[in-house]
Formats: sequence, C-alpha cells, structure tokens
Amino acid sequence: MLPQTDGDGGVEWKPVGKFKRTTIDVATIKKRFEGFGIDVDWPAIEQMQECRNHLEHLHPANTLGEVAGFVADLFPVLREFIQTQLNEQPAELLATAWPVMLAHHEFFTNTMSTCAAAWDNVGVSELMRPWLDKCQCVECGSPLLRPSQDDIEDGASLESQDESFKYVCIACGHSDLIAPLMIKTLNDAYDYDPRDGGEPGVEECNACDRSTFLIHEQRCLWCGAQLDYQECSVCEEALGQGDQYNGGLCSYHLHVFDKAMRDD
Repeated sequence: MLPQTDGDGGVEWKPVGKFKRTTIDVATIKKRFEGFGIDVDWPAIEQMQECRNHLEHLHPANTLGEVAGFVADLFPVLREFIQTQLNEQPAELLATAWPVMLAHHEFFTNTMSTCAAAWDNVGVSELMRPWLDKCQCVECGSPLLRPSQDDIEDGASLESQDESFKYVCIACGHSDLIAPLMIKTLNDAYDYDPRDGGEPGVEECNACDRSTFLIHEQRCLWCGAQLDYQECSVCEEALGQGDQYNGGLCSYHLHVFDKAMRDD
C-alpha cells in the first residue's frame, strides 16, 4: 500500500503491484489476525478447513457424525469472535442463521454430556475413561455413544462383562462392543512405524492380557497393574514387564548372577 494523489490535493492509499486473482485463504486470515493480535481456536478452524477441502474435491475423508462434531466446535469460536472483536451480538449479526446454529450446537453438546454421564456407573476404569471419551462409532464416526440400555437393565457392567457389553450410537443407531473400540482407540493414539525409529507405547498386560499396558507409565490402564520391580537393583536400569521374573535384576545382571552361581 503506497500513498498516491487523489487528484484534489489530497492523499489516498492504494495497493501497488501485481496481484493474483484469488480469494483470501485460511493461512492469510491467520496472518492478518496475528498482525492485529487476534487469537482464536485455530485447531477447530483447521479441522473444519481440512474436512471442507476433502468435500470440495469429492473425496470426503470424514463421516457425517464427525462433520457434525466439527461444525459444533466452530460455534463457540464464531460467537467469541463476534462478541469480543466486532462488538456485536451473534443473534443480530447472523439473523435467522444463528438460532439454527445454536440449536445444533446445544443439541450436540447436551447429547455429549448425557452420553458421558450414562457411562459413569457401568464399571469403566478411571484410567481408561479418557479413551472411552475419544471413541467414535465404527459405522458413522460420531462420538455420541452411550451404553446399551439392555446391558444396563440386565445389571451388566463393563468391568465384569467387557466381552459382551455394548454401546449404542445416538447418531445412527449402530450397536457394537465397546471394550475393543476403547482398546483400539488407545493403541491408535500410540501407533508407530519401526522403520522411522519409532518404538511401541502400548503392550499387552501380563496381568489381564489386554493391549492396555502403557509402557512409559509402566502400568495397565485397564486393570491398574504396575511393576513390582521398576529398576535394576544393581545398575538402576529401567525394567519392563519381561524383567519381572528376574528378582529385580536386568537381563545382563541376571546373567552375571547366574554365571557366578554356576562358577561357585
């Protein structure tokens, strides 16, 4: 932007240079906002942007349930921006669109709260609860999952009947086992590629035989089992589940100990 004469003795600012005939994109908006010190929930916006890009190119990568969640996440962002940056009221600025948006957001968040509360008394491990909250329906991708009413009426619990306890998706009505979905969600979060030098973050628990033993925490998120021996009593090397039968020794010092016993 450079100053130029307006022809009447005044000055006006005009853009100078060659400009591409393109619309402003999210990256440019982000730069403008940063320049004005405006901070918004960019992860929510970028999530929706990626979803929109897939839809625009006819290669949708998200289910209808996931899209509903993305849209609901945007409403608090929009409301905050309108009120704090524009000093306007969403209802006045967005007119008839706002009640529709608000209804979707309130329905979604209220249903999420109802679903979450329904799991409180069915025997979900406290350590696995965060992974239950991240679960999505295998059919439609919606996070609106609640425990099966039939299982609740039968007095079943996830703690004692995990091989049969089911969830029901509020969005599409699909029902399936919840325990394998929780375990898969946990393992997907710690997925790794050994070709890139990655190492496993989760392994099968010796106590309950489920793939829920978090290696860096050295405990099972399903049954709560922890290591009896966490480090070698000689060299203080960290021990794993496979070392628990060594009497508190790492494999090397166990070998040294056994060899000394044989030599004696």
